[in-house]
Amino acid sequence: MKNRLKYRLFANFTVIVLFLLILKGVFAADSPFAGLVKRTVDYFSPLSGEITRVDNGIAEINIGTSAGVKKGMRFKVFRKGAPFYHPVTGELVGSLDQYRGVVEVFEVDGDSAKCRIVEGDASKADVVKISSVSKIRLLFHQQKSVDYYLGDAYYKELKRTKRFELVDAPIDDLGKEELLALAKKEKVEVILSLRAVTEPDKVLLKQTLMWNDGALISEDSVSTDTSFVRRLREGTEFLLAGTNDPLLSYDLPFAADYIAAGDIDGDKGVDFVLSDGVDIYVYKYDVDLSFLYMLKGNPDERIIYLDLFDFDGDGKEELFVTTVSGDLEEVQTDDSIIADSTGIQMVRSYVYNIDNKEFKRLWKTNGFIRVLDGEVLFQAFSSTKGFKGEIR
Repeated sequence: MKNRLKYRLFANFTVIVLFLLILKGVFAADSPFAGLVKRTVDYFSPLSGEITRVDNGIAEINIGTSAGVKKGMRFKVFRKGAPFYHPVTGELVGSLDQYRGVVEVFEVDGDSAKCRIVEGDASKADVVKISSVSKIRLLFHQQKSVDYYLGDAYYKELKRTKRFELVDAPIDDLGKEELLALAKKEKVEVILSLRAVTEPDKVLLKQTLMWNDGALISEDSVSTDTSFVRRLREGTEFLLAGTNDPLLSYDLPFAADYIAAGDIDGDKGVDFVLSDGVDIYVYKYDVDLSFLYMLKGNPDERIIYLDLFDFDGDGKEELFVTTVSGDLEEVQTDDSIIADSTGIQMVRSYVYNIDNKEFKRLWKTNGFIRVLDGEVLFQAFSSTKGFKGEIR
């Protein structure tokens, strides 16, 4: 199983974050992208409605501009299934909805919209939804005409919305067919392509947004002063001038072998999760490092994998941990080496979250788990055969 990149740290824990903080300050102070980001995100805002009529491949739904529906939006269609009830209380819990297809809005007014059925089928009383849980997998492309730092600044603002799973396309003058082929390969839902027109005192950034089958969602643009681009570039050059030396460093009371960064408690700040191979520590970064939480490990188990990922979309990233136990003096973290280590007796994986300022274990399983490209992967392990079975 492919292992994600890890950072090996020892007693001197170095964190280089000033670069991100300075750029964040530039964006927050006078970012020209706020309007364009909002208009882009609006096409994928969580919505739900019901089909009121279907005729000759056209479905009418009971929500319109007053609810945020826009021309070009796509909804997934679900057929209402049988209700199911709580086995003890008998309370109605929900229904087992069945996926039917996809519809695309082509005409919209205040309280209704007309949609083309672009995949599957649809019937009256079916439910249409844009999910609030799943991120939109989006191919981000910028042509050579777009200043790298300007495109990168916009990329970061889109990522900050947490609505998209961004996939990078080559910075090149790719045509529509090339983008569609790349979208198919990368299995994305949406393509965002940028080009720029530069004038003496301003830059016009033009955006084309389309579905992975080539259907146009929207064309939009934003204008920014060339001074904004210059500040982005100059700030980056200043920070990259002395990359041989750390900008900030902190001493920890233990040797940290693993690190993951994210937001584990949902306060929209940066948390660093570190482990010495047995115990796990969480620190908050805010000018200095502040200790927050600790998870006491099992001395008979050695941590070989640690990562953060918000798999339930609640704004708090869960902690994923894999451990090995056995008669090993040293545990290699490369998966291929682990598979050949006959001293391993057991591989276990755990998922935790922070609940009421404490670690709560959500899941435990025998085998490996990994977070890769926005998915949680699992594979079993045998002490005699190594990795076994399919990756799920």
